[in-house]
Amino acid sequence: MTIDFITGKAGTDHIDGDDWRGMNASMIGLDDYVMKLRNQLAITVQDSNHVVIDTGMAMMNGGAANVTAAETVTVQSGTQGQKRNDLIVLRYTRTNSIEKAQLVCLKGTPTTGTPADPSYNRQSILLGSTTVHDMPLYRLPLNGITLGTPVKLFRTLGSLSEVWDSLTQTVTWSKLADGADTVNVTGTVVNNTALLRVYWMNNGGFNSPSWKRVSLARMLNFKTNGEGYDFPCAENTGSDTAGSGIIGVQNQEIYWQHTGGAYDIPKQQWHQAALVFPVVRV
Repeated sequence: MTIDFITGKAGTDHIDGDDWRGMNASMIGLDDYVMKLRNQLAITVQDSNHVVIDTGMAMMNGGAANVTAAETVTVQSGTQGQKRNDLIVLRYTRTNSIEKAQLVCLKGTPTTGTPADPSYNRQSILLGSTTVHDMPLYRLPLNGITLGTPVKLFRTLGSLSEVWDSLTQTVTWSKLADGADTVNVTGTVVNNTALLRVYWMNNGGFNSPSWKRVSLARMLNFKTNGEGYDFPCAENTGSDTAGSGIIGVQNQEIYWQHTGGAYDIPKQQWHQAALVFPVVRV
């Protein structure tokens, strides 16, 4: 049968690594990535002959390799007066249908000029016939016997929730103003910037001392970074007080504030403003 129902019971062992790799690659990508999990395969130089690769998860052509404990990789000593580039790779192998992944240091060619990276196996595991595939993690520059600062070579891939956070999202909010007042907050967040329209109609009249703040709403899923941002608002108040009201936001609170002297605000007056400000997830 040429169709495998991967997420269903077939009565026999019908799912293998190729099925999972294909499914993962179709959703995550066809290339090699380090996932944002645990310590993301961070590297530490122990000495001129040893580096330590920390925990993390790699996705190799859809195949998941889980490094559950830090591993030490041996680096062959450099040569006095010469330079060399080595590569730390995560190597996939398949021998007699047995698949595994391991960390390997590929030795480059010493030279007095500009060193080149050693060759490695690039063929995709998704081809099915591949028996060796190397995922480069770090370049190790050696100058004489000195091991220099490792150079990161892999791409880091975030989770789907992070991808979602990077897309346009709606701000959710709850009302803080008096129960009879009308409050409406609409807008979105794009690239960590909120673009909101805030509308408030006070049901009852009140006297507003100078710089009186009225809490209107509370953002539930975003907040500012602690800074406050104030914006001029349009109002249908009297001409003598026009332009003295602002609508602002700080942390999660959206508020109205009067900047002039004390004055009476009649009932059923509307106040509205457009707000653009940076936000972070709550």
